[in-house]
Amino acid sequence: MMAVRAHRKALGITPSYKRVDTCAAEFQADTPYMYSTYEGPCESAPTTGRKVLILGGGPNRIGQGIEFDYCCCHASFALRAEGFETIMMNCNPETVSTDYDTSSRLY
Repeated sequence: MMAVRAHRKALGITPSYKRVDTCAAEFQADTPYMYSTYEGPCESAPTTGRKVLILGGGPNRIGQGIEFDYCCCHASFALRAEGFETIMMNCNPETVSTDYDTSSRLY
């Protein structure tokens, strides 16, 4: 895996983050939803504020993992109340922790 990464880097192919277009290009939407790609410039626009990364619950089925999702949400709410920028990393779009207003950013 590291050989592939080194080869990409040698070719100048580096990962970037793009914003998910939640409005299907109907109009400009500035969302906190981000995804990784190897195409084009990075759109994440990092800030200088204090940040905390919260690892989300991942792919759960209905009835599974509600406690973990609840914990992720409340961790984000509490940290934001303390002045932190919260970054949720979660691969499951079906959870509350991936709502647009739960965290400052979602990857």
